[in-house]
Amino acid sequence: MTRMLRLAGRLDSIHATGEFTLVLGNGIRVSGSGAPLDELRDGFARQVLVEGRASLGPSDEVSHIDADWIEPASETDVAVFGVRPAREAEPRGGLAAMLGQWPGDESLEELLAQLEALK
Repeated sequence: MTRMLRLAGRLDSIHATGEFTLVLGNGIRVSGSGAPLDELRDGFARQVLVEGRASLGPSDEVSHIDADWIEPASETDVAVFGVRPAREAEPRGGLAAMLGQWPGDESLEELLAQLEALK
């Protein structure tokens, strides 16, 4: 699965092929590709902000990002985008939205009394 994502971290390594490694604030290493070499050289060993299509593993961990652009990161960028992305909430609707919910406002005692009256 892929999704558009922004990540901020220290640009740890760069390769002549345009591949790079980004180290997020929580220590997670993310490989990347697609960024122009001049942008990679300018950002080497510095905090950068990368936006692109991220490949996600089965636990929504980012395994690779195909960069659309890369630029120096501000402190705010690092604070917001420098951690592992949160798992997107699953939309709940239909029966799944009602499970565990009782639609009435009767107490348990009232419900038991009504069930007893049905016998």
